[in-house]
Amino acid sequence: MRTIKEIVNILQKKFNLHITVSTEKLVYSQKIPIFIKSNYNISCIIAENIKIIVLICKDNLPFSKKHISLINNAVDLPIVIVKNNINQSMSDYFIENKVSFISQNSIYLTHLLIYFKNLHQKPKVYQNKKLSKLAQKILISYLLDDEKDLTIRNCLDKFPTTSMSVSRALIELYENDILSVETIKRRKVYKLHHDIHLDKILENLKNPIVDTVYVKSSDLKYLNLKYRASFDALSSYTNITNQKPIFALSKSYFNEALSCYNIKVYDEIYDSEMVKIELFRYIPYTTKNLDTIDPFTLYITIKNCLDTEDLKVENAISELYGILEEIVFNIKGKT
Repeated sequence: MRTIKEIVNILQKKFNLHITVSTEKLVYSQKIPIFIKSNYNISCIIAENIKIIVLICKDNLPFSKKHISLINNAVDLPIVIVKNNINQSMSDYFIENKVSFISQNSIYLTHLLIYFKNLHQKPKVYQNKKLSKLAQKILISYLLDDEKDLTIRNCLDKFPTTSMSVSRALIELYENDILSVETIKRRKVYKLHHDIHLDKILENLKNPIVDTVYVKSSDLKYLNLKYRASFDALSSYTNITNQKPIFALSKSYFNEALSCYNIKVYDEIYDSEMVKIELFRYIPYTTKNLDTIDPFTLYITIKNCLDTEDLKVENAISELYGILEEIVFNIKGKT
C-alpha cells in the first residue's frame, strides 16, 4: 500500500503541481461508519490551493462502489482513489463517475485536471481589499530587501510560520494583481507585477496601528524601543525636523511589558515628559541602517493624520512618496 507522501511525490513530478498535505481535521457532511473508514487511509492534500481527498485502499480488501459513493457525498471535494490493482470494471466505473484514480500501472486524473483548468480559466474578480498581516509583511520586506524573486523558501527564512501560510499569502498578493508568478523547475517564483503602480500598492496596505498611548519618559527603560515612528521617523527620510520622540511597538509585546512592570499608560499627553507610542498589530518592519519603521508603513500611518495646512508636512509627505516611487521603479527594473 502506498503512502500519502508517495502520492504527493507522484503528482508533483507528473503534473508539476505544488502540493502539501493538510493537517486540518476532515469534516464530513454526513456520518460515515467506522468500518468503512477503516478500509482506507483517508487524507486531504492541497494542490494549487485546492483541497483534494485521497483515498488509499488498504491491500487485500475488496473494493466497494457504495463506500466510494458514500465518502464522495460526505466530503464534497474532488477525490483521488489509490489502489494497487484496478481491473477493467473498476476503471470503467471510475471514468464513468468522473473519479480520478492511481493504480500500480496507470494514473487517470483527467477529471481532476479539468477541474483545475476550469478554476484557472474563471476571470479574476479584483477586490480592492486590504492585505492580511503576513501578505503585507512579505510584500514590504520584498520591496525593501533588494531581492529579485520571491519564493516560499526565502519567505520562510524571514518569517517564522508554515509553508502553507506563506503560500496563501503569496497567492493573496497574486490575486490582488500585485505579484505575477511563473513556474521554474517545479518551483513557483513570484515577482512584482510588471505594470504595478505605487498607488495600487498603497491602496492594499492596511494601517497597522491599532492603538496610540502615552507613557512617562521614566518608564521607557522597561520597553525595548527600537523603532521611531510617525513624524519622528519622517525626519529621517525627509528634510522635516521633529523635536519629540515617537516610537512603534507591537501591541502584544507592549501588553507583555505591562504585565511585568508597573508602567502607567495614558490616553492623552499631559506634560512634556510623556512619550507617544504607536501600537502595531505586528512587529514593525524596519529599514536597513535606520532605527525607523519602513517607509511604506510610515506613509500609510502618517498620511491619515496629515495636516494639509502645514506646508512643511505636506512637502515632506510628497518627498516620502517620491522615495517609494523610486523603490518600486527599481524593483520593476529587475523583474
